Amino acid sequence: MTSPLSPFRCPARLLTTVALALTLSWSAAPPALAQDGGIVGTWLVQVRLLTACAGGTTLPPFYSMLTFHQGGTLSGSTVSSAFAPGQRGADQGSWRQTASTSVVATSLAFINFATAPVPATSPGYEAGAQRIVQQVTMTGASSFASTASVTFFDLSGNGYRNGCAVATGQRLD
Repeated sequence: MTSPLSPFRCPARLLTTVALALTLSWSAAPPALAQDGGIVGTWLVQVRLLTACAGGTTLPPFYSMLTFHQGGTLSGSTVSSAFAPGQRGADQGSWRQTASTSVVATSLAFINFATAPVPATSPGYEAGAQRIVQQVTMTGASSFASTASVTFFDLSGNGYRNGCAVATGQRLD
């Protein structure tokens, strides 16, 4: 026996059900940052490390390429003279929306081998990993600004260096 509440018994109920389902699916769709003009896409990012997290001055820039994927994953790569060739692996991570124009992104990159400090070029790194947590704010349809905290870990998972950075991103069309 079919329920008298079934939407398929009455065309008006069917239309109402379809309209309600479409409305709910649109409201449940990913927010603006996951649509055109949002964070999803590939970005050329200029990064500037800070000499101190509170009130520090910026150091010379280096570049990263980040791709924010639909569904909340993140991938990327970085070119910085602070790392020896092949020392730093690719970024892998995730992002989630925190406000209408903001996301928080967390990524991890392996540091494949240790290097000694080189004054004025590199502080030296232990083999292990680098974790970056960014607060990203869209500043236009094809631009963003971010602040980040950076932590380096040795192979045992012990944090041995923390830092901060600021960055700006431009969408690659």
